[in-house]
Amino acid sequence: MVETVLQLIMQMAGGSAAAAGTEMGQTIFAMVRDRLARTDRGATALRAIEDRPDDPAAVDELRTLLRAEVDADPDFAKRITAALAAEPARTTTGSITIESSTVRGRNVFSLGPVTVSNTRNVRLSLLAVALVFVALVALAIYGGADLIVGGGPVHSPTSTTRAQAAPGSDSPRREPTKTLPDTAEEQNAAFSSRLPKALLVRSDVPENWVKGGWAGFPLPPEDWPCDALPIGQRGGTGGSAMFGSGPEGMIVMITLHKDLAEAEFTLDWHRANEEKCLNGRFVAVTPMGDETVGYQYAEHSVIHIRDGRYSIEVKTSGDLPHGLTAHYASKQYERFAEVFH
Repeated sequence: MVETVLQLIMQMAGGSAAAAGTEMGQTIFAMVRDRLARTDRGATALRAIEDRPDDPAAVDELRTLLRAEVDADPDFAKRITAALAAEPARTTTGSITIESSTVRGRNVFSLGPVTVSNTRNVRLSLLAVALVFVALVALAIYGGADLIVGGGPVHSPTSTTRAQAAPGSDSPRREPTKTLPDTAEEQNAAFSSRLPKALLVRSDVPENWVKGGWAGFPLPPEDWPCDALPIGQRGGTGGSAMFGSGPEGMIVMITLHKDLAEAEFTLDWHRANEEKCLNGRFVAVTPMGDETVGYQYAEHSVIHIRDGRYSIEVKTSGDLPHGLTAHYASKQYERFAEVFH
């Protein structure tokens, strides 16, 4: 187990893909970072592995500290084991493989020189919606791309629902005008090639924010029974980007679904999860795409956007309707539209 976790962190730190962001990887990295960063030695080891992922001394130091924590805390070891078992990957060569998953959790994917399989979510898999640290091994783990964002102007609030997203509304439906190829495999490959340009990047965020540096990233409760979630299939391939510093930060995610029905189902799933499972407070936000919803929590907020077959999620430490989340949702949607419309 320790070696598996170590490899995930090393692969991400070594830049084996433009970005990494599966739920499993995000959860595990968050666990390791939060545990080791409590001491100066642990924080130094994390910085060293990010700066020098191929340095044997840095790897050995991180291995030693991680093994000590696992041996000292059986509950910590069990949480990591559960996270590793939450979403198996299918390895392919030369293309992106998508495997449908039963709705019981959040999907976050990564892109790069990698082929990826979709996440398999179960009810208890909502341990972490996203800290962007999973490794993409050459054409083999969850397609996507990783990057993230910072502060800026705000937007006036309104809300969009599927019923409102009709011609002439504030958020008219727009199908992508840049035609995707015919086959699912070709579509996913084309999407993956464009995705890095569609995600916000390091230059979009404050100077003091670093990749994966959002220490205050909100993790759902470990025990997660939620019968309110719709039952069905959520799939797709996508990517994420995350930056932050201490309690401040942001994560953005873009997913391409196999068809419109899957995209609509995914947004319905997020509505149920935010409102009935996480007890988020609905906040009207500026309409974007076909459907837009926003939710406020004590220390963060989130906006979900559906644009045709695409899903966009933006979560930050800011508030709604004004603040970082509204700003970056607008900025991310504009970047997305430039690439995919």
